[in-house]
Amino acid sequence: MAMAIIALTGVACGAAPALTPVTSEGLLERVREFRGRKAVVVHVWATWCAPCVKEFPEFVRMAQARADRIAVIFVSADFPKDADRVREFLAAQGVTRESYIKSESDQKFISALSDQWTGALPATFVFDTSGALVAFAEEALPEGGVSQYIEEVLNP
Repeated sequence: MAMAIIALTGVACGAAPALTPVTSEGLLERVREFRGRKAVVVHVWATWCAPCVKEFPEFVRMAQARADRIAVIFVSADFPKDADRVREFLAAQGVTRESYIKSESDQKFISALSDQWTGALPATFVFDTSGALVAFAEEALPEGGVSQYIEEVLNP
């Protein structure tokens, strides 16, 4: 399973983002770039995952509404050959930020995010402003509850 990583700190209508190779270390470095400024949500999804597609717009809305406090990084588990489909989906959702394609083995990528993650989708990782992983969900979040879940995790 190959994964494309799509960084989103805000969204706007327009062209879909370019896809650039990245390793798990590159992703974690991206998370560290926000340390001291914003919490980070890494959301792993795929165009072929029905629950992922269903909740995706809610993550986009949350990213827009809380862009001052939260950075969202989407990780698509689509194969590189399906990059055009990923770009089309992102464009339809209004995502225009730079995107990345995972450039290492799935297991290394999965393990780098959490030793508890089996690789099942969707998966959501929440890092606080210090860069610490404070929550992990390996399932679709409650419908209509993405923002509430994130806020409860960040403000216990």
